Amino acid sequence: MKKLLCFLLLLVFIIPSFGLISANANEGPETFRDVSADAWYHSAAIYCHKNNIINGVGDRLFHPHGKATRAMLVTVLGAMNGIDKSQYANDNAFSDIRPDSWYTPYVNWAAEYNITAGVGGGRFAPDGILSREQTACFLYGYASKLGVATMPDTSVLSRYADSDHISSWAKDGIAWAVSMALIEGYASNIMPDGDTNRAQLAQIMMNFREKVYLPATRKEGVNIGSGRRLMFEQELFDRDFTTSELTVHTPELKGSVFSFDAPYEASVVYHSIMQMPDGSYRMYYKATEHNGLRRICYIESRDGLTWNRPLLLNNPYWGDPSNIVTNETLSPDNLFVFWDTNPDCYEGELIKGVYGQWGDGLFWEFTDDGNDFPFWPDQIIMGTPEETGGCFYDTLNTAYWSDTLGKYVIFVRGYHWGSNYSLTKDYVASNPMKVIRDIRVAFSDDFIHWSKPVPLVFSSGEDWQMYANAVTPYYRSKGLFIGMPTRYERTSLDASPMTDVFLMCSRDCINWTRTDKAWFYPDNATKKWIYPRAGYPAVGLIETSEDEMSFYMAQAENSEQSKLYRYTLRTDGFASFGSGTVITLPLNFDGKKMTVNCRSGENGKFRISVTDENGRSIQSKWQSGDSCDMDVMFDDSLSDFTGKTVRLRFDMINCDIYSFCIG
Repeated sequence: MKKLLCFLLLLVFIIPSFGLISANANEGPETFRDVSADAWYHSAAIYCHKNNIINGVGDRLFHPHGKATRAMLVTVLGAMNGIDKSQYANDNAFSDIRPDSWYTPYVNWAAEYNITAGVGGGRFAPDGILSREQTACFLYGYASKLGVATMPDTSVLSRYADSDHISSWAKDGIAWAVSMALIEGYASNIMPDGDTNRAQLAQIMMNFREKVYLPATRKEGVNIGSGRRLMFEQELFDRDFTTSELTVHTPELKGSVFSFDAPYEASVVYHSIMQMPDGSYRMYYKATEHNGLRRICYIESRDGLTWNRPLLLNNPYWGDPSNIVTNETLSPDNLFVFWDTNPDCYEGELIKGVYGQWGDGLFWEFTDDGNDFPFWPDQIIMGTPEETGGCFYDTLNTAYWSDTLGKYVIFVRGYHWGSNYSLTKDYVASNPMKVIRDIRVAFSDDFIHWSKPVPLVFSSGEDWQMYANAVTPYYRSKGLFIGMPTRYERTSLDASPMTDVFLMCSRDCINWTRTDKAWFYPDNATKKWIYPRAGYPAVGLIETSEDEMSFYMAQAENSEQSKLYRYTLRTDGFASFGSGTVITLPLNFDGKKMTVNCRSGENGKFRISVTDENGRSIQSKWQSGDSCDMDVMFDDSLSDFTGKTVRLRFDMINCDIYSFCIG
């Protein structure tokens, strides 16, 4: 009789081991006598049992219609979190929690991390039957502890006829649970005050574990150190929880800033910008005369707004000073010039250049002043396609010293077809319509000996022909490279090739976030430039005002000579997240202060939260404004989270954020 009474009490009050271990280790979910195979909760009951979320109550019973209690749910969540019960056993958060109760440490844990605030009056009501709105709020609180709770869109509640029955304190939780498809309504009702039974809880917990808990806990941390991060760096953000859409911004054409009208400039291409120690800029480019003779020239600017042709004496044109930096015995296909920032670079080699010949190799140059390049033929740094696995170099190949990588990095042209990335010169020459131009990267310690170039790996998009890479270090974020590659399309040998421009970025120089469609193109019906008159952005960006950065592209109509056009973006304004929530992957950072580049519209605002892996968090106040470097005002010290694994959460209402900086 005593055994029978105990068993009946278990059915009514649920055993203390609920959600932790099964009452019978040999009890399998397929043996539950009260869960039929065609029951709507059959799969959830099996799932929760197998994953030790909700177990049977003994004697091969699941008790699906038994009521779930408040203590039961916090116990499930605490066990899922793997808490150390001894840390929460003594300090009772509520007056109605006994120190020796099986659920005591779980209730204390839930209170400490704001998963629950109780029912008022200092009470938790552990044996209270869970309502649907309470269930939603518990889960919302736990998702907040994990750092993945999105800003609730309460407008979703308007679809339910009984939405006015939702308690004011539960609206955010219900809205979030509905948006995450954890809780569904009945017909046109959400039934917020309805009881939650064990079958319903099993379904909800299966949804929660698959859609929230597992995605939140299986992500590896990313060490971002300190400095600026662009919202375009998509590898930082957790797409499982981010609700905001990324908007990639189209550059604004500002007009012509220079005319290439010298007699030796019948066509110009392959522009690249180098900043000199005095802050001025040089733009090097290849100019081709009507007779086919090719020269390397440069123009210069102090502010990026006006450009002028220097008058050099090294290589005069018909006896007059010119801006030509190569002599008439040369006809180079390309030349990329950069200032070597390697602290160990020899003083006489600070201005370096790389140039390639189709299929013959890649060569390097150096010069004292950048005004004369001799093109020594023995300065080879990369060999033939057969030696390098398919590199050809017949475009503007770009090179830099990277402080963050501690190496030189170079981006060169390759050709491939399908999975064959080692095409020979004979194959490429004989099969012009069966090759795809690609971008490859190699690394070096001394600029002379290079690793074998490997193809870049892109985040999205087809295997497009990438004609020129236009990769440059981003001046606002150490270690970040921005690329504006030219996409090249040609449908047949008789068709005119067409071009447009993509946008991409990377920190390791191998894996790149890239737009999956053209970033910008001409303002005409074709949305393409006709090769080779335009479609090649100059390599490099210039800050032309406090909130504006500029890049450049030479363009020509028909047979006219080219003009240099300036395009602008907001500083850091390649892309932004707007209204909604953005949640990062787990991160580690070194800084103690955060700023953001943001712009809020009418009644717009943003808020940022930082949550560590133990569930502790700080939050900023709602802020608004238009600034490239706005201080984020947190309610506690950001330095307490330095070196810890955290998630950042950006909540935005009618506001765009372009970048954030931790320093």
